[in-house]
Amino acid sequence: MRHRSASTMISAMVLAGALAAAGAAAAPAESAPVFVNMTWSLGVDAGGRITRLSTDDKQLPTLHEKLEKDIRSWKISPGKVDGVPAATESKLQLLLRLDAQADGNYRVNLAGASTGGGYGRQTAPKYPENAAAGRRQGLVVLKVDYDEAGRVKDVEPYAGAPQADTAFVRSATNAVKQWTFEPEVVGGHPRSSAALVPVCFRMDAPGVPHIDCHWTPPGASGTSERMVALDPAAKLESDVIGRAL
Repeated sequence: MRHRSASTMISAMVLAGALAAAGAAAAPAESAPVFVNMTWSLGVDAGGRITRLSTDDKQLPTLHEKLEKDIRSWKISPGKVDGVPAATESKLQLLLRLDAQADGNYRVNLAGASTGGGYGRQTAPKYPENAAAGRRQGLVVLKVDYDEAGRVKDVEPYAGAPQADTAFVRSATNAVKQWTFEPEVVGGHPRSSAALVPVCFRMDAPGVPHIDCHWTPPGASGTSERMVALDPAAKLESDVIGRAL
């Protein structure tokens, strides 16, 4: 039996949907919505003007130009040093919802957006043997504190989200303790921070249903599979959720 764990990796099904949205294939008329995570590197000056914006996304390149134009119109406030706004480097995490249309195309909407630090080095958690034997799947959401160098200081289950069983929590915690993160940089200085990190244990095996690992972060109006920063330095002030692309 094959199994895998992936909190930030897009599944083959999602990738196929993403390519369809980019024009590589037609969408079935009654397909379920497809969600695609996309990360942008973001720089704003002390006045909140975007000075740098780029993405390494390879899934939906045809949307990059449209997204960049939209993002540059958003209001983003920079972090502060001693109460004074300062140039800030951050990550912009987007969640795109792709809805199949009757004509075979996809309608794309922005389902989530947040700023904060990003992922550095990651290693996949081990799938618990007992869970694999029992074909169990699950979602773990962890609260992770990291220092200015992106090293993990503390990891604990996040009480605000439903958790999978103990075996999954233990495996996810052990793996995430070895990860590194990319802190925001405010006024030239990296900033320690904390984030909510989802770890989804999905099985890739015949007869095992696809598990939905979306969850609702605090203060969000929609679900997500992405990392969510707690108290980010750069803050998205514009209400962009639900915007069509």
